[in-house]
Amino acid sequence: MIEESLESGRRIVFEQYKQAKEAEIACVEELGFDIVEREETSHGAWTEITYLFGGIPQSDELDTLVDEADACMDRHARFIELAYQTAPSIEERDELRNAHREELLACLKRDGVAVNEDSEWADLVRADREHPRPAEDQNCFEELGLIDMG
Repeated sequence: MIEESLESGRRIVFEQYKQAKEAEIACVEELGFDIVEREETSHGAWTEITYLFGGIPQSDELDTLVDEADACMDRHARFIELAYQTAPSIEERDELRNAHREELLACLKRDGVAVNEDSEWADLVRADREHPRPAEDQNCFEELGLIDMG
């Protein structure tokens, strides 16, 4: 998958990443572990698939099984995940920013952050970070899952 992406000059897309993670999860399950808390979490520019495994399989070789689970991760998804999570191209980044701009501006205005409609993205980031909030409150970038798009 990575070789195909490199040859074509295209990035790893979510469906390719998801396919690799599903193969990783199936591999870990085949070792006898239970898969729990499987989640897809949006980080704005990319979606992360996470899970936990447990339910100790009936074996005297637990350490070996855990090593084999790590090998499942290496064999099926670790490098694809790294390639998938890399920064998007400038064009893709700008598309993502434009897609979330109105939502971000609405959040900033709701929170009383002084910005202009035509502010540069960096100015929006700075204004959001510098706006005083109670420690337990998220800023708009965090609230909207745009942390990686700053």
